[in-house]
Amino acid sequence: MYVNDRFEVIEEIETVADLEQHYTDELRPLRNTLYNESTTDLIEDFVEENPPDLAEADLEQIAAWTDFVVGEFVVARYREDDAIFLDWTEPPQVYAVRPARLPFAELWDESALPVPVSSVVLLPFEGEIVYDGWMDRCQEHHLRRFAQY
Repeated sequence: MYVNDRFEVIEEIETVADLEQHYTDELRPLRNTLYNESTTDLIEDFVEENPPDLAEADLEQIAAWTDFVVGEFVVARYREDDAIFLDWTEPPQVYAVRPARLPFAELWDESALPVPVSSVVLLPFEGEIVYDGWMDRCQEHHLRRFAQY
């Protein structure tokens, strides 16, 4: 709601009830706006203003989201509780990422790995790294960039 209130991304959403009436994919413009604008400032403003009157522990968790990572990754493998995401930018990084909703095994067959993905947002959450639930599968030619490392 906060991003929509600030930027009027989806005109017909004015309340949480309105938000709940939309499919997840219909809400993606809100997420994209959050990560295309001054994300850190938006998160800090939200924590300071606390419009939904969240508990201090919840605000601390949200404040940690200023350490987000947005980008393209290669999902190299998945394990029971997480997947290994490789970031090929300099310097290369490796993240053990917990699933948002579905186990990674339900997203891709193991034989499909490695899988290049884009439009991914990684967030710290309760001492682990999660993704925000949205990601796009890249074309296979992205794997060639990864293979250079």
